[in-house]
Amino acid sequence: MEARGNVVVVRTDGATLRTEVLRYSQVKNQVSSDKPFVFDDPPRHIIGEGFTSDPDFKVVTATHISGQGGKFTLPNQ
Repeated sequence: MEARGNVVVVRTDGATLRTEVLRYSQVKNQVSSDKPFVFDDPPRHIIGEGFTSDPDFKVVTATHISGQGGKFTLPNQ
């Protein structure tokens, strides 16, 4: 399935994805776009030029991204 234009996806928890083109592959259970996108899911704010993700946006592979993804701690080595 493919949506084009001013695509806005709002999850039931209020997280939003905005892009010009959104594709959903039922076989792969993935959403993707090769266009600029913005994803907001507090505390995450992701801006990028293209992505592939699971429908819940838990595992995102994106190119040319910026934004804030919350806090994390790197292990001491």
